[in-house]
Order: sequence, then C-alpha cells, then structure tokens
Amino acid sequence: MSILELISSVLTVFFVLGAAHQKIWAWPVGMAGTLLAIPPYLAAGLVAEAFLQGVYTALGAWGWFTWRADRANQKAGAEIPQWMAPRERYWSLLLFVLLWLASGWVFCHSSVLLFLDTALLSAGLLATGLEAKRKMDAWPLWLVANALSSFVAAERELWAFAMLYLALTLLSAYSWVKWSRSRNSATAETH
Repeated sequence: MSILELISSVLTVFFVLGAAHQKIWAWPVGMAGTLLAIPPYLAAGLVAEAFLQGVYTALGAWGWFTWRADRANQKAGAEIPQWMAPRERYWSLLLFVLLWLASGWVFCHSSVLLFLDTALLSAGLLATGLEAKRKMDAWPLWLVANALSSFVAAERELWAFAMLYLALTLLSAYSWVKWSRSRNSATAETH
C-alpha cells in the first residue's frame, strides 16, 4: 500500500461525504483524490482505471463549476436532485455501451482485467456526469460500480483502494438516501 493510495482514499471519502450533503467544496477535494490515485493504478496495470482517475479530475472541475453556476444563478429547482426521465435513461444506457466498447478497443492491449476495468471506466464516467447534474440515478450506479471496484482493487492487491471502494459502496447507499430525503423535503415544500 502506497502513501498516495492512502491519501487518495481519505480524500475520496471526504469527497463522497461532501457530495452526499451537496457541499460544493467536495469537488476540489475529489479532484485531488483522483489525481493522487493515478500512479498506484498505473503501477498495478489498471490503465483504464488510471485514465478514469484523470477523467474524474476533469469531470470534477465540470461538476464544481456546474454546482457553482446553480447556486450563483439561484435557478428554481437547480439544487434539487431529480430522477432521470425514461428517455434520459435510454440515452445513458446507450452512452454506457458505447463508452464500454470504445474503451475496450482503446485499452485492449494494456489492461490486465479488460472486461471489468473498462466497464468500471464507463460506469464511472456516466455516474460522475449524473452526479454533477444532480440526477438521483447516479447513486445506484455508484453502488454497483464501487462494489465491483472493490473486487478489482483486491484482485490487484491495492488494499487501501479495496477498502476505500467497500466504504464507497456503503457511502453510495448513504448518499442515495441523503439525496432522496433532500428531494422529498424540497418536493414537500413546493406542494
């Protein structure tokens, strides 16, 4: 277990807790955690996962600015988590499949666990986008992705990350409940 793996894990836990409470400071903390995760993933041969951490950093910046704009504009309902409409779910599923196929092609010769590594890359990209847009659907997707990530990290003997993703699986459930309560209380106030 490297010191980068440990620090990245701690920062990621703080990110998820902050995101669960819809705190804007969570995004830069998460960005720092993802940057620090890149070297350990590369050393373990999980190239798609390392790439994903870099993309998380960029998506973190987008999420940060999206949440800042929501608050600055004070748009009605901008901060209330919503479920995706059926059409959005269809397009999200199609996006997931396309990302999975594309990442499988890109990383086919460099990833040691190609099927899972690229599936987690695709799920992580989609879930981060959904989270930045405050879609409730992000949390069930995170729940599954984090559980599988824990398995992959343990398989590659990245023990801090295996424990992190196990904790993130539980935190995904917590965040799902927290956002549901936030949505329900906001909905009750408008009726």
